[in-house]
Amino acid sequence: MRISRTACAALLLACVAAGCSSDHPTATKNPSTTNATTRSATPEQAAIALADKMLNDAVVPAGKVRSAAGLPDSLQAPYQLPYTKQIVQAHRVWSVPAKLADVAGFLHANTPRGYTSNSGGVLTVGGVKTYFYDQQPRVLPPNVSSAQLQLSVAADGPNAVFVRADATVGWTRPRPADEFVPATDRVVIVSVIHEFQPGKPLGKRVVLTDARVVQPIVRAFNRLRVAAPPTIVHGCPPMGPRTVSYRIAFAASPTSAPDIVASIGKCSDVGVSVHGRSAPALGDFINADFANAVAHVLGLAEPHLG
Repeated sequence: MRISRTACAALLLACVAAGCSSDHPTATKNPSTTNATTRSATPEQAAIALADKMLNDAVVPAGKVRSAAGLPDSLQAPYQLPYTKQIVQAHRVWSVPAKLADVAGFLHANTPRGYTSNSGGVLTVGGVKTYFYDQQPRVLPPNVSSAQLQLSVAADGPNAVFVRADATVGWTRPRPADEFVPATDRVVIVSVIHEFQPGKPLGKRVVLTDARVVQPIVRAFNRLRVAAPPTIVHGCPPMGPRTVSYRIAFAASPTSAPDIVASIGKCSDVGVSVHGRSAPALGDFINADFANAVAHVLGLAEPHLG
């Protein structure tokens, strides 16, 4: 991934405005609520603990010393943040006695155990060449919607390098207990709704009763997390004649009223109703396992929502 200079500058400005330059985990929207010693654990506190652990997990070359003096502009803030309102952020900066290319190569080759390395890039900001690497925990704790460990590297003179590690964690409120599919629901009914056509007619409908097919869909749905509130609203391409949504009903039998109904749309989170009442929307954050499982029973390799 190569990031444009303009995009990076915009991200840096956004991060500075959000107040994300603290050396300790803080909630960017409500710093006064981050004292874990004054109350019982909350999803926000779990996010703070994870951010601190991620910084401890960062693999940095030997000889590093904590330092924050004389940082170039490209290391003054994390270069990106999740587009959600409920995040915590923490960072550390080290100076490493080595060449820039050597440290960049080391970070590229050494991902912490239990993490996946998704992307990286290099750009020049204010005449300073800076490398960026993104790493993510493979497993997220409950009520955490996203977690990212960012490593930014720039020269600190001819024979030393600054390494900045940023941990950003998005958190959500707990998922209501009644929003999980109960063990008594052994049937899944998948319907295709033609959103663009008048009356939104029903297309393909599949009734699943085989536990070998039902259970993977139930497990994928029960693993979903409450959708994080966004800081910005992304545009969605307009609907067309082929635009559809998937309706997934969980019921005790093919003829009984569903306990839970989920909806997968073109540009939205997973909508949910429980016994006909609206429930918090859920996010298929990591690998889109739920949407893919639903698509598979429709004979598709992945969702085709038009």
